[in-house]
Amino acid sequence: MDLKSIQEYYHTIASAVPEFGARHSLESFCHTFYVLNSRYFGVTVGSDTKVALVPYADMCNTGPEAAENATWDYDADSGMFKLISCRSIKSGEAVSDFREISGAVDRD
Repeated sequence: MDLKSIQEYYHTIASAVPEFGARHSLESFCHTFYVLNSRYFGVTVGSDTKVALVPYADMCNTGPEAAENATWDYDADSGMFKLISCRSIKSGEAVSDFREISGAVDRD
């Protein structure tokens, strides 16, 4: 999501809820949006895509698909987020996954 869209999103919220705009600046909203957007995982629950914050998985390095040694999955039946090795990972080796980053608001 580009900066202009995030600004419009902020102004839409602030117009609908004036207390929000009075309490949160556009700058802090943009900062928070980008921090959250770079840390969440999109998981499917039923037919809905939900945002999940998974601190342990977030500690993985993110790299090109060819460099990954782990992947992740969400098991809706058990409610578990799974981090799965794709190959043997040596002691001290960084865990690296591949994630496509997209805006949370872009998800319908």
